[in-house]
Amino acid sequence: MFRQLGCLLVLVGAAVAVVPAASGDAGSPNYRSELMSVTPRTKGLSVRVVDGDDALELRNATGRNVMVPGYEGEPYLRFLANGRVEVNVNSPARYLNEERYGGVAVPEGVGAKAKPRWQPIAQEGVYTWHEHRIHWMSTLEPPRVKESGGKTLMKIFDWNVPVKVGGEHVKVSGKLWWVPTGQLERADALIAAAVAKEAREKKAASQVTEEPQVTVPIDEQVEQALPAVVPEADSSSPLLWVVIAVLAAGLVGLGAYVFRLRRRDPTAPAPEGEVW
Repeated sequence: MFRQLGCLLVLVGAAVAVVPAASGDAGSPNYRSELMSVTPRTKGLSVRVVDGDDALELRNATGRNVMVPGYEGEPYLRFLANGRVEVNVNSPARYLNEERYGGVAVPEGVGAKAKPRWQPIAQEGVYTWHEHRIHWMSTLEPPRVKESGGKTLMKIFDWNVPVKVGGEHVKVSGKLWWVPTGQLERADALIAAAVAKEAREKKAASQVTEEPQVTVPIDEQVEQALPAVVPEADSSSPLLWVVIAVLAAGLVGLGAYVFRLRRRDPTAPAPEGEVW
């Protein structure tokens, strides 16, 4: 009997040892975190949300090391190419993730600037951890939810979790939603419709309406420019009559000079400076 009990304890201990999870508390039923994208798409890297808004599961089959930073940018989790998963026990995230709202004391000597100290936590390249970046960090409802009495489906915020695959930066993005109690069974369909509506609104807002450009014919452009360069003459303008008088006097003087030259004696010597 003792032998059978011993075997049972060994099996239970082994099962607990291989559970790939860093626990917070279970997700809230009224909150739903939806994974929207992993950019750029990376072959062999898969991520999913677990328990509504509680945790992220990452599976690494990229053939490269994958790093997940903590909340201060420090090394937190690393998924090695050989399938082993390790946690940096000097990362504050290692301890903050033990409770849904981070209400735990971080041990002395642990900090974002502390030298990483890695400890294996899982095999097979997969691990699930509580992630504060994907849920509402308060026991109080968001102000907008409170104003609506909690009866309206609404987006709380967009979230991003950075990941580094080899030397490549990858962004895991999603949205956190509030789902009213009476709509929990239809949450997936309602959120899908809300996401589609948001996408349409963003597309409409990004479209800039360009005013049509009117091309003015060249002859009209010339007509528009002429008044600024050559003012239209007014027949009653004194300046016009002065110009006419000066031109007339000049013509009269020129005619008299030509007539005098024609009446001159051809045998007389030409005045100095004139050549014939």
